[in-house]
Amino acid sequence: MDDLFAEGEDAVPNDRSFQIISRSQAQAPVRLEEMLTEAGELGMAWRDVWPSVLNAYAVTHSWLGHEVNLRRKSGRIVAPGWPSELRKIPRDEQRLIWA
Repeated sequence: MDDLFAEGEDAVPNDRSFQIISRSQAQAPVRLEEMLTEAGELGMAWRDVWPSVLNAYAVTHSWLGHEVNLRRKSGRIVAPGWPSELRKIPRDEQRLIWA
């Protein structure tokens, strides 16, 4: 019963689903970096990135989009013409370039 009301994502750390999601959240950004690095200086459109990553890992479109935005803010991803700091997830046509 304690696990049901525990705070945080690690309420049931040995749960298989939790482990899959944790591994996916660690590996999906690595795949994102690989894809953008391979794309070179032209980068890739967001619409060409997210389906491949979501197909391989147990993460959501929103989660991955927020990860892109965090890396954009830290300077690891260049996103020319990012419309606004209020925008949290890239639009499909947004170009992403690994810095």
